[in-house]
This record gives sequence, structure tokens and C-alpha cells, in this order.
Amino acid sequence: MINGSNIPDADNRGRAFPYKETGPHFVGPCIVNGVLMVIKAWRNTTADGREYYRYVFDKPEDCPGL
Repeated sequence: MINGSNIPDADNRGRAFPYKETGPHFVGPCIVNGVLMVIKAWRNTTADGREYYRYVFDKPEDCPGL
């Protein structure tokens, strides 16, 4: 379980749920090419006001406390 979410049962799938006030806005488990990863997402806005998300994929062992 990562950030309260069960591990997905299909390859190249994942889910992210709201996280803490500091750090990434969303965190969750995903399977990428058969490897369990943690996806972290930040909600951002461009200078001209367009919203976008920035994603980072990490190994679970590099994310203690999730």
C-alpha cells in the first residue's frame, strides 16, 4: 500500500491521491513495464495561466513513509 492505495493489478497503470500540504500534491502506486513505482504529481500553472501537472516516478524504497 502506498499513500493508502492498493497496488494496481495491471501493467502501465496507477493512481494518485491527494497528499500532504507540502511536497507533491498527489502520490500513489503504479506499475511501469512490470516494475512497482511511486508516482508523484505537482499541479502547476504556466505564466499565461494554463494548468499542467509535473510527474516524477520513484522506486518505493526511495520514498520512506508512504
